[in-house]
Amino acid sequence: MITKEELKHLETLAKLNPSNEMQDKLAKWLSETLDYIEVLESLDTSKVAPTSRVTNLINVFRKDEQVEDKDFKLAGTHIKTSKVLKKDPPASNLSVQTGVGGSLINHE
Repeated sequence: MITKEELKHLETLAKLNPSNEMQDKLAKWLSETLDYIEVLESLDTSKVAPTSRVTNLINVFRKDEQVEDKDFKLAGTHIKTSKVLKKDPPASNLSVQTGVGGSLINHE
């Protein structure tokens, strides 16, 4: 079981200030989690091959390619993108337009 001092230390680190009732629940949940970790640590995994990933996916990222200008809206903000993946583009070629409530602002 996690001690009150340990729980208080975790609350300080996480900047939490739970009620007394919630402190009891947190102590119980954390203790159950730590107990389960102890069970996992006791398992014999000597015949299990180490793995760095759980899927066989390799390099699932797309190749960076230059694309045409696009307009799209994200959470009420209008964003216009320009071709930015040019070789050594001068800073003057880059611009971003943002807007709130239908008005656009140029950032160059």
